[in-house]
Amino acid sequence: MMSLPCLRTDGAFFASYDTRTGRLLVKLPASKVQELFADGTAEPFAPAGRTFREWAAVPAGMLDDWTSLLAEAFDFVSGPPAAPSSPRPRYCPESLIRSQ
Repeated sequence: MMSLPCLRTDGAFFASYDTRTGRLLVKLPASKVQELFADGTAEPFAPAGRTFREWAAVPAGMLDDWTSLLAEAFDFVSGPPAAPSSPRPRYCPESLIRSQ
């Protein structure tokens, strides 16, 4: 993930370690990420100035929280699969409809 060491489950990223800043990066629900920002546990993860709303950067000073946040991130990413979306209508040119 962005040339950083990362953890995945079933191909989905749920955590990484920013070697430049020493921060744990975790993927969590956006509401949980906002809570972590509000209570000072984490900071926004914004590589190249673009904030990722479901990712939090947790400083090494919050090392005691890393284990529980990793477990939460794993559960979030490997949780129940999303409901399948309705199939997209297929494009069918009028010329094919007329020929039937």
